[in-house]
Amino acid sequence: MSQTDTVLQAPCRLSESVIWSLQRSFYEAEGPAAWKPRGVPFWMTSSVFFAQAMARVVLGFLRDLAAASGKGALDTSAMNGEEYVYRLVAYLTTGDSVTSPADTAIAGARHIAVLTSTLPGILGLSPDGRDLIYAVQSDDAYEDIEADDRAGVLWLSTSLLDRVDRLTWTGAFAGPIIRVSSPSDVAIDTARSVGWIASPSEGRILSYSVSSSVISIINTPQEPRVVEVGSADGTVWVGSRQGTVYRYSSQGIDSLLDAWPVGGQVIAMALDGRGSRAFVATRSRLDGTADSLRIVDVLDSTVTTQPYALTNLADLAFDPATHQLWISERGAPRQGEGRLSRASQDGSLLQSWAPLEPFGIDLDAGGTCWVADLRSQRVLAITAGGLIALWTPRMEAPYQVRVGDPVP
Repeated sequence: MSQTDTVLQAPCRLSESVIWSLQRSFYEAEGPAAWKPRGVPFWMTSSVFFAQAMARVVLGFLRDLAAASGKGALDTSAMNGEEYVYRLVAYLTTGDSVTSPADTAIAGARHIAVLTSTLPGILGLSPDGRDLIYAVQSDDAYEDIEADDRAGVLWLSTSLLDRVDRLTWTGAFAGPIIRVSSPSDVAIDTARSVGWIASPSEGRILSYSVSSSVISIINTPQEPRVVEVGSADGTVWVGSRQGTVYRYSSQGIDSLLDAWPVGGQVIAMALDGRGSRAFVATRSRLDGTADSLRIVDVLDSTVTTQPYALTNLADLAFDPATHQLWISERGAPRQGEGRLSRASQDGSLLQSWAPLEPFGIDLDAGGTCWVADLRSQRVLAITAGGLIALWTPRMEAPYQVRVGDPVP
């Protein structure tokens, strides 16, 4: 130490030092602005990859310790490569033990994928919804996500980037990027392993094989916004921005079977599983204060409008086993005054949950509805009987969820 050096404080614990108090004062004064550009460098300590690396080091130490002591062994059967190092983090934060029973990492169990707008990207959750397995960042927020359960592949559209990504349930790329102009909605024909993509800017619907080859193209008279595929007969349903629902065969060009005007921009659709009925969410005002639910019946070619008011409809899902329709009604954005409803196949409301701000919804094989709720910042699982069976930890702006069930 030179004669010009000044000792500010005798050796002590960091928590008792002047550095600690100065640091605390800095963060209290700056608040969130501390992490602005050229502020505190935080990428390393906030990086998922860094956290995984540290978790693997500690996990390796615990494995060596358990093997050396002979008093126990880690649940390696529940591990899936590096994807399940989250269990160590879960133990430190929620009490989920590294050596706990394999309730969160079971081969062939349910998969859960959540889209968030603040990452932006996709989060993979453990089968029980309690833990984060992975986070994959994207260049821009995904507009839609659909799952091919048989192939174990997620299809994700990014309109601003003119692309559709395909990922596995573990977050790895499952094939080449599909280049489509401004893709909006995606639908999967699981029985035929075909993905249908709506391109509003080109006025057409395109189908792709697993190998990314174009199978067929359907040119639509109006701007296509929503696409769904009938699982029973492979028919392709298209909802337009101008307010028409089209039904096509899957053969491509000049394959129009039916068309119905529905009185408003099509926001979402759900099919009854038999291909005889479509549930259509429409919007006649830009602010979403006059949305409607309409039922299109193929057998008698009628369109029925339900006699109740809806505000800012976000999504629909139909369960063919229970013949129930689930309705996601966001309400006014960022107000948390929306609702999730369950209706009969004729559209009669059976039950509602509020206040929520639900957005995307999905149904699992057991008929449970999974809903991305912006109000609670969680994904909720509500059974067909109306019980809230699960809620995940908080996430930043979850707006869509997909649940994959094991395929026999």
